[in-house]
Amino acid sequence: MKKVLKVIGIILLVLILIIAGLSIWKWDLIKSVYIGLSSTPDEISRKIDTTQEKMQNNIEFYTGITLREPTDEEMKLLSSGKLTKAELFEKILNEAIEEYLKNNETESFDTKYDQIVAKYTSAFYSLKQKYIGMLDSLINVANDEFQALPKEQKTTKNRSKIISKYINVASEYESSCDNEVNLLLDSMKAELKAINSDTNIVDAIKEVYYEEKSLRISYYTSKLK
Repeated sequence: MKKVLKVIGIILLVLILIIAGLSIWKWDLIKSVYIGLSSTPDEISRKIDTTQEKMQNNIEFYTGITLREPTDEEMKLLSSGKLTKAELFEKILNEAIEEYLKNNETESFDTKYDQIVAKYTSAFYSLKQKYIGMLDSLINVANDEFQALPKEQKTTKNRSKIISKYINVASEYESSCDNEVNLLLDSMKAELKAINSDTNIVDAIKEVYYEEKSLRISYYTSKLK
């Protein structure tokens, strides 16, 4: 019975958000919100980890950049929860890109291709971290506001009001991030085309970006429960 009531509450919250006038939301985001409200942050974090694995596979498949294995110390941090798989991947990726660019300054075709991919992948992750930081701050403010309410006021209705209050800002972040990512990937594709190179990796990165973005919407929503 409690499970049924929880599901009904989730559906009502989604409906409230729509009725509240959130026309800025795309319908595909409603699914992300529903997943967030019906899943735990840990469950969604594990799905986000799979997108990092896809990115790693893309880098190694399309380029000559090889990513090292995690150290024993890093594995301990991972096991203790002090480091996430996503953070570990980005650390290893940045090290690999930095090392590759330092040791490959020749002008061969393959090296030019890898240098372009390395440069834009690094910029992509810097951009990603910037917006994750902004969203983390926003979600903390929203969550603190909800948790500060008296127990009897911690209702679905008040939760939806708080989400509505901050959703416009989050939507602006999303649009801004989408624009910056698309400009970045367009520039990457243009440089690859300039050397008559294959551009499939651009589409692969874009696919991972939108998949992870959807999961992060679910993740942030789950933290407001």
